[in-house]
Amino acid sequence: MKRARILIFSGVLLVGSAAAVTGTTVIQTQKAVQAQLDALNDQLQAYGGRATVTSAHHTLLGGDQTTTLTFKDTPEATITLHSTYRNGPWLPGGQFGASLATTDVTFSKAVQAVVDRATHGQPVRLQTLVHFGGRNTTTVNIPAGDLEDGGTRLTWTPLVATLESSGDRVQTSSSPLDLQWTADGASGHITGVRHQGDSRLRSDGLTLGDSTLSVDRVDVTAQGETATARGLRGTFRSALEGATVKASVGYTLDALSVPQLPDVRNVKLIWSLGHLDPSAMKTLTQLLQKVNDKTTLEAQPEALLEPAAQLLHAGPVLSLDELSLDAGGGHVGLHASLSFDDPTTIDLRHLDQDPMALLGHLRLNGRFDADEVALRTLGNATGQDIVAVLKDGDLVTQAGGKLSSVLTFNQQGLLVNGRLVPGTNLNAAMQ
Repeated sequence: MKRARILIFSGVLLVGSAAAVTGTTVIQTQKAVQAQLDALNDQLQAYGGRATVTSAHHTLLGGDQTTTLTFKDTPEATITLHSTYRNGPWLPGGQFGASLATTDVTFSKAVQAVVDRATHGQPVRLQTLVHFGGRNTTTVNIPAGDLEDGGTRLTWTPLVATLESSGDRVQTSSSPLDLQWTADGASGHITGVRHQGDSRLRSDGLTLGDSTLSVDRVDVTAQGETATARGLRGTFRSALEGATVKASVGYTLDALSVPQLPDVRNVKLIWSLGHLDPSAMKTLTQLLQKVNDKTTLEAQPEALLEPAAQLLHAGPVLSLDELSLDAGGGHVGLHASLSFDDPTTIDLRHLDQDPMALLGHLRLNGRFDADEVALRTLGNATGQDIVAVLKDGDLVTQAGGKLSSVLTFNQQGLLVNGRLVPGTNLNAAMQ
């Protein structure tokens, strides 16, 4: 069992090390090194970790440095970064630039032994080229691997990730990654895992941009049957809309095929949070980064109240932009938005005494549309007549083969197609 844990942990560390160490390479001067170390420490402290320089040697031509990353709750996750760098303009490999840093990543002794066996001794390596003018290009190389222990086997293809930074802009991308595993008679194959991102740091400290993680295909086989998912994508986007910020998260799936269940296609879950005050977001982010320091928050309980009120008074809107799928030749979709009526009159200081007051300001507007054939297809798979349930509860109206509902929530309560749902009137519930 212990060896199996080390096996799994080694694979996770190896494939995920790019995210942990991308910003840690040594660049050109000791001042830059210290600035990077300070920034890394700020990030690690949120996870109970710390970066410590254990040795360093700097000259006019270059130098080397060893940095150790430790984590209080997981001592077996110790990571060591050994960096060597050369100052330009003529750099190894025929490259031209201000500086070139190469960092090899190693893990704790037990984990490293497994990693070496899996990669045949090939290192996890980062290389950062500092161009003249300040643009940086960091390439992360994770070698192919093959781990096997106790009937469990995990293999993966080489991964090359690239990070380009210039001024306030950072762009990231990765080569396609494939993984395969077998365990307890089951197997899986994930193909075409990619990441792409583009972000900018604003002068107020907020980072806006977009990031996408996509997977071409996932196959899982167990007991002679195979489930397949195609075209998975997860997207995060944040952008300015006028004077406020809108953040959205979306998950899409082109097709899903599971034995003994109907095939579904074009699955979408997209939601967003808009009308966010940028200055309030910055303040809350800074405070929440200190969430591990309980004494700080307990000593200043009002610290969170002011930015939270500022955020609320800007009138945030939570939207379910789309929850939908296609099945049986038909479509099912739900859209909704949740907002506050007259948010500037909400006083957060008294919510602990009257929490129901906030609900009185909530407003919900939504719409449900479905083709009857899609609902019957899904119902047959679950053994329940979904159409009958919706009709018997007066939750939908029907026109031909299409069913729909208009949802509203206000001070009256929850209304479906204009009819009040019993027991949802807040005033009556509070009396």
